[in-house]
Amino acid sequence: MKRHRNTLVAALVLLACSRPDAHLCAQTADIFKASAPALVLITTPDGSGSGAIVELDGKKYLITNEHVLRGGKPFKASLLNGDAVVVRGLDLSELSDLARMEVTNQALPALKVERGAPGIGMQVSVFGNSG
Repeated sequence: MKRHRNTLVAALVLLACSRPDAHLCAQTADIFKASAPALVLITTPDGSGSGAIVELDGKKYLITNEHVLRGGKPFKASLLNGDAVVVRGLDLSELSDLARMEVTNQALPALKVERGAPGIGMQVSVFGNSG
């Protein structure tokens, strides 16, 4: 099952890249490959969502959408390879639909957070699970 989930997510990225711009598609696939170790699947009694482990100010956090955890639902978080992600604390921002929890295993892979917004014309890749 662990390998299946990772393969499924990779297949979705490749399907999303089946447009004519092969160069951009290859870049997206490379970005996904580099980002995948820090991507997280979140399951709740009501469904599923996604998130990412990010490093911010020397600590690692699981970032997801506030609506995924709305109502204090119990949830499980795992990396794409199936390894569990254990967190503590919960910071919610209903105004921006974000949730942040500190990752207890600081050895897990993480994405680096860039300060500031991307500029006009910069490429942005978003990997997630909408259901």
